[in-house]
Formats: sequence, structure tokens, C-alpha cells
Amino acid sequence: MFLVSFQKAAAALRQQAAGRTVARRFLSTTTPTTPLAAYERLVTQGKIRRDDVQLNVMRIFERLHGDLADFDNVPPFWSSLFGRKPREPPRGVYVYGGVGSGKTFCMDTFYGCLDVESKQRVHFHDFMLGVHRRIHEVRKKDKGTMRDVAEEVAKKGRVLCLDELQVVDIADAMVVKTLFEHLFDDFRCVLVATSNRAPTDLYKNGIQRESFLPFIPLLESKCVVASVQASTTDYRLVKGLSGDTANVYFLLGGDGAGGGGELDDDDHDDDDDDDDKAE
Repeated sequence: MFLVSFQKAAAALRQQAAGRTVARRFLSTTTPTTPLAAYERLVTQGKIRRDDVQLNVMRIFERLHGDLADFDNVPPFWSSLFGRKPREPPRGVYVYGGVGSGKTFCMDTFYGCLDVESKQRVHFHDFMLGVHRRIHEVRKKDKGTMRDVAEEVAKKGRVLCLDELQVVDIADAMVVKTLFEHLFDDFRCVLVATSNRAPTDLYKNGIQRESFLPFIPLLESKCVVASVQASTTDYRLVKGLSGDTANVYFLLGGDGAGGGGELDDDDHDDDDDDDDKAE
């Protein structure tokens, strides 16, 4: 009895911790499902409209969902300790396209269906604020490195979902390559991201962009790049049944929705190394 109560309390604490990391509510269900099934169910329920461009993205998320279900996400040290060769993590997903095309919705649907404990979902701007805060903290250590920063990030979740990845700050541009090298190689993280820009257009015309450029092939090697550029609908402007401008991804309570919750506007239209030491 005590063990059961303790397990319930621990589960509640994990949910509270997830709530602090995740800035919005996500699609949740009472029974396990997959991203594609969740999408089709919402279409059937009339809560969203079918979009072939989004469906192509959801099929990619379906593949990743299955790969992660079969993936034993154990750090290489522990695998070697038990005489096992660590499996390569599956490639993540990088979705880019215009504002209002549903990129964030697709990622959030995937995240809500992902039945793994080691996951986190955060806006890229907030993510980088946390990274720079950790860099400042490790500077106080004599031997603090970017790897230490990456380790702290990975502890919060190895499936890392970043919304609106957009590099406009030279401070961000100078650290992302080294940071993500450690996240991918040392901590076997899987990246899922949305962005208004294709990988090759990130930090375009930025100061000292040559130092940032090596991040692009790293990103492309670790993620399947999916475009929603072909979408012709700005879902932020779709009229609801009431005739008012409505967010078509406002999920009401009931089957297929975890008590309801409005998904914020998909995107905001933003304008336009370093050694291993965290400097």
C-alpha cells in the first residue's frame, strides 16, 4: 500500500515538473495512441480540418514515434558497462514553413502522444535563455565546460522539442553548434524543432555567420527536414463556426482532449567556435 501511494506521489511530482517545463497544454488521451491516429481522430471529430501538407509531416512524426518506442535511450556509459553496444538514436524532425501553417500543432500532437518520460518541450527563446544562464553558472567553476551545460539540458529530457527555432542573436549563434554536438554525441538527445526558416537560412546575414555555419550540416544530419511551405492556409485566420476569427486548434474537452486548452498561434514572424570551454 505504501509503495503504491509513493508511486502515485512520484507520478504527480513528475507531472508538476513537466508543467513547469512545458509552457502550454498538449493533446492527451486516456489510451495510448500515435500522432497520425490522433490527427485523424481530431479530423473525424470535426475539431480540425484535414490538410495534406500537415499529413505528410504527421507521417514523419509517426515514424519517429515508432522509432522512439523501440529505442533504449541509455547513455553510452551504461551500455558499455553492461557490455552492450549503444544503439544510434533515431533522427529527429525539423519542420519549417510560413506562419499559421500548423507546424507547432503537428509537433504538439506528436509530443502529446509520446509515451516516454525523458522529454521536454520549450520555446527556443526560453531554451536559450536557460542555456546562457547555465553558461554563466559553469563559468564559476574552474573546469566548467559546455558539456556540463549540455548535461543539465539533457537531464530535463532527451527528446528535446523546440518551438520556433530562430537564431537572431550572435550570443546564441556562437554556442549552438558546440552545445548540440554534446547533446547529440554525449547524451544521445533527439531533436524535434519548428521554424519559420529552412536550416540553410538560419542566422542569415548574421554577424560572424561563418562560425555558425557548421551547425547547419549537424542539424541536417540529425533531423529529417520537413517543409510545410506548400500550405496555402493561414490557420490563424480561419473562421470558426461562430463566425469569429478562431484558432482552429482550440481543442474542447471530451474524447481526445485533455480537458481542453488553446494552442497558441503557430508562429511569430521574426526578422531577420568556439572551443569546448563555456565562454
